[in-house]
Amino acid sequence: MERTQWYKGLVISLFLGIIFFVVNLMSHTAPVSMIIMKSLLVALTFGVLYTITFTLLASEQRRLQYGVPLVIGVALGALVGMKLEQPIICTLVGIAVALIAGYVYGRIKGVR
Repeated sequence: MERTQWYKGLVISLFLGIIFFVVNLMSHTAPVSMIIMKSLLVALTFGVLYTITFTLLASEQRRLQYGVPLVIGVALGALVGMKLEQPIICTLVGIAVALIAGYVYGRIKGVR
């Protein structure tokens, strides 16, 4: 991953964490320390997912291998999750299944 992409992910993660903190500070009665911890967790999670996604989809070959399954996995996971009232868990399961499907597709095609 390029250094500029790394910095972009860091800046977006920090910005998201700050926005999350401000919104929760205004709307919740939880202690400030709890809101800070949740904001850091959101920023860290987004940063890791951003880095993994753009590292995984860095080349055209990998975009073809993982791009379509990821879109389908996220969409189906979210739809099933809304029906089961667990959208986040089902979306994560959809992402995991999509990554496995992309890996299997790559193995079948002979791509590493």
